[in-house]
Amino acid sequence: MLKIVDTQFASSFMMLKKLREVKTALGSVVISDFWSFWRKTDQVASKRVKETVLDDAWWERVDLIIRIIDPIISLLRFADTDKSILGEVYEGWDSMIESVRSIIL
Repeated sequence: MLKIVDTQFASSFMMLKKLREVKTALGSVVISDFWSFWRKTDQVASKRVKETVLDDAWWERVDLIIRIIDPIISLLRFADTDKSILGEVYEGWDSMIESVRSIIL
C-alpha cells in the first residue's frame, strides 16, 4: 500500500547525490537490450527516462544543484545540535555564503 508521508530532512538532496553516483550504471541500463522490455510497457515514460539519463545538460544542472546545496546542508547538519555553538554557526554561515556565491558567480 502506498501512503503519503512527509519527507525527511534533505531527502531530495540525498537522492540527487545518489542518482549522480549511479549515472554510469543508469546510462548502461537505458542503452541495454533489457531496456526494451520496459519500453514496451510504457513507451512515453521510457523514452523520457532514456532522454533524461543521456542528456549531458541535465546532468550539468544536477551537478550545479548538488554543488550549491551541499554547503547549505553541511551547515545545517553542523548546527543541528543541543550544544551552544552560535558563534561557530555565524562563522559557518559566512563560509557557506561565500561558497555558494563562488559557485553561482
